[in-house]
Amino acid sequence: MLRQAKPCLLHRLESLSTNSYGEEVNNSVEPTVSTPSGAAQTAARTVALVAAAFSLVVALLLGVNAIQSRRANPLRSAGMEQLLAELKVSPDSVALRDEVRAFDLLARQAFFSSQRFARRGAYVLLGSVLLLLVALHVGVGGDAQVAAPGQRKDTGDAQRQARLMIGGVGGILVIAAFFLAYGNVPAKQPITESGKQAAGPRAAPRFPSRAEVLQNWPCFRGPDGLGIAHCSKAPIAWNGASGKGIAWSLPLEHSGFGAPVIWGSHLFLSVADDNMLGVMCIDTGGGKVLWKKAVVRVAGAPEEWPEVTDDTGYAAPSMATDGQRAFAIYATGDIVCFSVTGEQLWTRHLGTPENHYGHSSSLILYRDRLIVQYDEFKKPRLLALDSHTGVTIWETVRPVEISWASPALIHGDGDAQIVLNASPVVAAYSAMTGASLWSVECMGGEVAPSIAFADGIVFAANEYATCAAVDVKTKAIKWQNDEINLPDVASPVAARGFVFLASSSGVITCMEGATGTLVWKHEFAEGFYSSPIVVADRVYVTDMVGVTHIFRAGPAYETLGTCELGEAVVSTPGVVNGRIYLRGVETLFCIGE
Repeated sequence: MLRQAKPCLLHRLESLSTNSYGEEVNNSVEPTVSTPSGAAQTAARTVALVAAAFSLVVALLLGVNAIQSRRANPLRSAGMEQLLAELKVSPDSVALRDEVRAFDLLARQAFFSSQRFARRGAYVLLGSVLLLLVALHVGVGGDAQVAAPGQRKDTGDAQRQARLMIGGVGGILVIAAFFLAYGNVPAKQPITESGKQAAGPRAAPRFPSRAEVLQNWPCFRGPDGLGIAHCSKAPIAWNGASGKGIAWSLPLEHSGFGAPVIWGSHLFLSVADDNMLGVMCIDTGGGKVLWKKAVVRVAGAPEEWPEVTDDTGYAAPSMATDGQRAFAIYATGDIVCFSVTGEQLWTRHLGTPENHYGHSSSLILYRDRLIVQYDEFKKPRLLALDSHTGVTIWETVRPVEISWASPALIHGDGDAQIVLNASPVVAAYSAMTGASLWSVECMGGEVAPSIAFADGIVFAANEYATCAAVDVKTKAIKWQNDEINLPDVASPVAARGFVFLASSSGVITCMEGATGTLVWKHEFAEGFYSSPIVVADRVYVTDMVGVTHIFRAGPAYETLGTCELGEAVVSTPGVVNGRIYLRGVETLFCIGE
């Protein structure tokens, strides 16, 4: 109706403005409708033309990126398929395996770079189209208004421009929709509610096999974080002062209390000094420093660091590694991922933790998930980050107090369970989704020891609280014992039907795993912060002055060795291929042949 009425009204106004001889008549009637000025309309049309051209360029770039991603997906490349085929023929080739990992790392970097470009380009395209629409409204919208008497407006060019602009906008949107759908660009994984996995497609995860994990020492207390070495032997005699039994030693220039983590020929340590957070990579063969890198902190992290105590520091948590990447977390709330060659791949700031001693919970990996126990005062929570990107896969808020313990994994018929020790509960969560599986209220105090696990039973202990055994199948307490010397730092270890506790007062306690009955206890001159480790039928535990006590994991205390390092120790050792890697307060030692 508006399009039909407008010409008729213009014709009447034109007839009123001329006499019968065609001469113009001076009308004093004022216009009743205001319109944008000619200059404003011209400027708006110019902006619209520029926005249209820019939108078209962005849409075309998105299309090219989508086509390239579809035709040459780096995660399914012919080169990778060829390497994998060669690896099947020669599965024991270390060089070939390293080449596959390096190729995979580069491929994933290219893949996620393409994803980031597509996401950002989509936002830029949306903004430019919105600008185009606004400019069109201003530039040609006034032409739809009623013209003032005495004026004749030729709207043919404006209407043609408007139709071209509107058609162009529609074409751009159609092109963008087609290429974005064709490229199948996934969105960034959002943080989700407790127990729910982030929506949206993710790249096919790549992670080491279970056999590879068991052959290495990927996190605090080894595979699954349980203190069990999967090798048949380890040294039982050494002396740091004389060098007997010491393969090599490396003076450490920077401080830190995290335990060494080892994968193949690479050993990783986190360090922190003088407003510097860093990671060291050391060759396990000869103790040579392969690289040492300071962390380039994530944007948005506060410049001021939180206060921590001297016996915790900023690098108390142990790192984690999957053989391709190494991960570290600090008391600042910063978490970082390095490649095995020392390239910083990603970093996150999880928020400065409110923790009166300093954050000390170590990292652990399950498949492609980096598990972070972040039980600080403001918002205690458990997170799983994508090990390749740092994006949050899931987050679960926890009803607990501050905890300094570290996560451990237990494996059953289904997905692995993440088991955490804190006050007031010992709790388990699905490693895949973060969903709560069970929770038992049995703990108290300032909890630092992590859990032990054997024969379907989780063992949790803390000084001034109790030692509790939780049956994973029934999800109920099997027994409790609070009449023994309980640990306040060192984590228990369970093996061969027994549970071993090492206290800060210097007492080693052995209990029956099935009943909680005290089997034996033995007192030493010094206390223990370092957690006990089991190798075959032996238990290794190092006291605070650096003396390692080795005894039989059996029903009676039987000493097998007493080894002096000559340096104070608070970190837990790593054991791989018959060698023990032990971090003193000033030196890293490799013990063995």
